[in-house]
Amino acid sequence: MIFTGGEPLTETRRRFIESAGFEVYPRYVATETGLIGAACPNRSVVDDMHLYTDRLALIPLDQGAGTRGGQIQRFLFTTLSAHTARIMLNTELGDCGQLNTQWCGCLLGEIGFNVHVSNVHSYDKLTVEGMSLLTSELDNMISASLEEMGAPPDCYQFWEMQDNEGLNRLVIAVSPDLKFLNEKKLIGAILDKLRCANPRTALASRFWNQAGAFQVIRERPRQSDSQKLLPVLKKREPSSIEEKHVSATPPTR
Repeated sequence: MIFTGGEPLTETRRRFIESAGFEVYPRYVATETGLIGAACPNRSVVDDMHLYTDRLALIPLDQGAGTRGGQIQRFLFTTLSAHTARIMLNTELGDCGQLNTQWCGCLLGEIGFNVHVSNVHSYDKLTVEGMSLLTSELDNMISASLEEMGAPPDCYQFWEMQDNEGLNRLVIAVSPDLKFLNEKKLIGAILDKLRCANPRTALASRFWNQAGAFQVIRERPRQSDSQKLLPVLKKREPSSIEEKHVSATPPTR
């Protein structure tokens, strides 16, 4: 049995972990609050979690933009327990997702924890060539494309960076261990997924394809001071090591 945290438990990551014979359950934890939620064993989606309503109150704030799982709802937290690390009143931690009340039949639900959170992710955005996308949306596209090519889900990072001409670029760092990976095909697959997802991402795909906005380099994912693997590093300076850059604008199908 494995409990996950730090990064959202996506379907791609769930399949990868369970392929090794483990059961995997997500936990929702933040530095400011400690434990926020625990996995529901009867979950209908991969990261369906019970909110610890004895410790925290959560208010969703609709943003009016669609993402995976429906409308974006920014989370505002209020602490209810004297044992949390900080006292908070309607405080944003940078997360969004879905909030609902339901009867699931598990032990956590039976003792009163019937408020569920799911599709939890950051609502940070990347803006390139005038087109903005949620980092969580792009993360899903990259992860799914790599999985289809036989790569594990946490072999990459991506960030927004300016090139020598002052133009923003989306840089994807992929582990050099994946020698079988074709970088141009990876970029093409990501652009295709963006094109097919919805009208907003389709427009971004067209602009980014024409501008050659993606670059792929071979570099191992780096860890933060807290040992959390960061999928997004914004405006990072190029590495001092020799990097292989691939900028491709393959035609979409």
